[in-house]
Amino acid sequence: MHDASFSKPVTAEWRVEPDPYHLMRAMTGAVEAMDADRSAAMRSGTAKFALGRQPIAEFIEQQNRSSSLQAKTLHAALPATARAAVVQKLVGRPVARFLQLYVTEGGWRHGLDGWLGGALSAWCEFLLWAKWWEASLPRGGQPIAGGSLTPQGMGPSAAPAMTRLPPSGRATLSAVVLTKNEEPRIARCLASVRWADEIIVVDGMSTDRTVEICRRFGARVVPHAFEGSFAQERNLGMDHAGGDWVLQIDADDVVTPAFRAVVERLLADTPSHAAFKFRRKSYLMGRFMRYGGWHHYLPNLVRRDAVRYEGVVHERPIVRGTIGQLEADVEHHPCDSLSEFLTRHNRYTTLAASELWRLQPMISQRQLRTLLIRRPWKTFWKSYVKKGGFREGLHGLVFAMFFAGVEFLKWAKYWEAGRTAAASTVGWVSDDRAAGGASA
Repeated sequence: MHDASFSKPVTAEWRVEPDPYHLMRAMTGAVEAMDADRSAAMRSGTAKFALGRQPIAEFIEQQNRSSSLQAKTLHAALPATARAAVVQKLVGRPVARFLQLYVTEGGWRHGLDGWLGGALSAWCEFLLWAKWWEASLPRGGQPIAGGSLTPQGMGPSAAPAMTRLPPSGRATLSAVVLTKNEEPRIARCLASVRWADEIIVVDGMSTDRTVEICRRFGARVVPHAFEGSFAQERNLGMDHAGGDWVLQIDADDVVTPAFRAVVERLLADTPSHAAFKFRRKSYLMGRFMRYGGWHHYLPNLVRRDAVRYEGVVHERPIVRGTIGQLEADVEHHPCDSLSEFLTRHNRYTTLAASELWRLQPMISQRQLRTLLIRRPWKTFWKSYVKKGGFREGLHGLVFAMFFAGVEFLKWAKYWEAGRTAAASTVGWVSDDRAAGGASA
């Protein structure tokens, strides 16, 4: 798909047309003209994908760039105002896109390939209208829970925080942060943990100013090229930490003053647990998501000598001992823009699909088709219905649909791994005689 078709300028006559009737006709015509251009481009892109000439990750990144450009033009021509109209675009247009490609244009004749191509294109249609809705949101950052972003009194050669002596008898704390090209947000994260005795940053060879900013805050930076496992990164940080306890966080986390107070009281005592779980308070597009599964517990305050991490994308601590619970939150700001969020999850799903294929390569296409339908639907139902995401309004709908698409994308890339293996006559099973299979 060519980005130029997405950035086609809209004729300007409607902007100065005083008659509302003619204004609406011109706006509708402009949107329809862009739709026609995009339909042809989408069909071309889907054909390339379905024929196997374009990796799914590359296809998604291309659609990500293109939809960002067109969403701006769409928003100028058709602002997202009425809630019912927004829901119709977010839900109705993807369904219509799938039916067009899979039914009207005969995608069903191509079996699983055609179904996947239609479903991926439908999700890309959703992303376009989600970005159109995003453009209507008020802009303004969340207040920083941890304090100032400026590392006052700390120059480029500032010493690591462990050179400070902790209060007598208190256990020491190391904060471990994973980074790669986190220049826009690493300062607010580090500002919120400056009270820790030590800050360790495991950096995946950033090419922006991330490392410079970390060193200005007195953090000790451990450069390490990412090898495909976040658990490995967590363990590397633990290996370089000197504190009795380790707080594992990400660059998009912000430690609140209330959380600091709870942890400092904990360090002054003698905890009997080997780890503590605490709530991660997620903000998506600036909104605190109380419902939908976004306000959840993570056991990431751990005793350094009692925990190791396992897993690839969703790493988990293996704890030798019991896990306590802290009644305090760490703020999580993972999504400042849908485009950036999609880029990150495009990468994560590639890693997850590779791990799935490594663990379970023998699966039939019928089983895979079931998983491709059931898993995304289950993800949507769990977030939007079971965990009450509908209470978050359009934010709840958008992110339930987004993560259902992410789940679908993971299994689509698993399918892609099977096609690659089939080309080498290794592992892929095209009928239902597979030995074993992934559980749904």
